[in-house]
Amino acid sequence: MEIHAHVPKGGKTPVHWLLEGLFIVLSVGLAFGVGQYRESRADHELAARVLKSLQAEVEHNLAILEPLQPIHRKWADVLAKADRTVQHRARVGPALAGAFIAAAGAGAEFTMNVASFLGPVIVVARWKLPSG
Repeated sequence: MEIHAHVPKGGKTPVHWLLEGLFIVLSVGLAFGVGQYRESRADHELAARVLKSLQAEVEHNLAILEPLQPIHRKWADVLAKADRTVQHRARVGPALAGAFIAAAGAGAEFTMNVASFLGPVIVVARWKLPSG
């Protein structure tokens, strides 16, 4: 007993062309999807490695800096005290100048100001530059 099945030859029917086109589109779409999924996983793995490395670096830096905190606090306190001293001088200096002008006059203050510049001017004038 022979069984005959009718198999249409490829490319002859419109249904065949539609199915073949559908399979091609699906396979290309699947390939793009798989590629995108792989890239996404690689990006996530890279981000995890970078974060782990960054965390290790921060922990290492903290371990180095923590013993130095008391020294830095001491420096900050000294600098804050120096800043208060500078602020104090900024208030006292103009008050002394005002008292001097009131007592001796503006001409005496001008003469004192000129005299204060004479020292640096004399030093620069006597300065000998090394020859070339």
